[in-house]
Amino acid sequence: NVVALMLEQLRRLPPDTRDVLGTAACLGNRFDPHLLGVASLRSTPAVARALHPALEAGLVLPRDARYKWLPVLDAQESEQVEAEFAFAHDRVQEAAYLLSSAETRPALHLRIARLLRDARPGQQPDFAVVNHFNLGQALLESPAERALLAGYNARASQQAAEAASFDLAAHYAAQAVALGDAASWLTD
Repeated sequence: NVVALMLEQLRRLPPDTRDVLGTAACLGNRFDPHLLGVASLRSTPAVARALHPALEAGLVLPRDARYKWLPVLDAQESEQVEAEFAFAHDRVQEAAYLLSSAETRPALHLRIARLLRDARPGQQPDFAVVNHFNLGQALLESPAERALLAGYNARASQQAAEAASFDLAAHYAAQAVALGDAASWLTD
């Protein structure tokens, strides 16, 4: 099938490229190199250099020509360049997601969630961050962090309901309830 063929092609890429693509696949079909840098613990120029083999192979496409400056700028200068990449096809993203094993994906999503949350301190995490936390919630050991995630889900549920997305609101509400314990019913 197409995903198997794409996976074989991705496995021929350098390890650094595969690692960055696996993280990018978690972020979505389109991704910002700065955000990918935060999520993959790399500078933006390092992300751009790692993506180069995938760009040459046509697996990832730049949204415009500004990306060409990212590898030659220092980290501070590259932050000023707005660029975006996209996977050439949904199947490429799916194959890139499969580069990481099912056992390691929850840890990857949890790491991404924490890094993205910490990159914007004091702000309510957006739906993408909450989704990453939900995908990694089995690894949450701290009751305080589980309670925090329950609150994130409750607020996401409220936002989805206000936008008349009731199925999504119910999903986030169910996540919030599942994360709570008996004590939270008395206090929240």
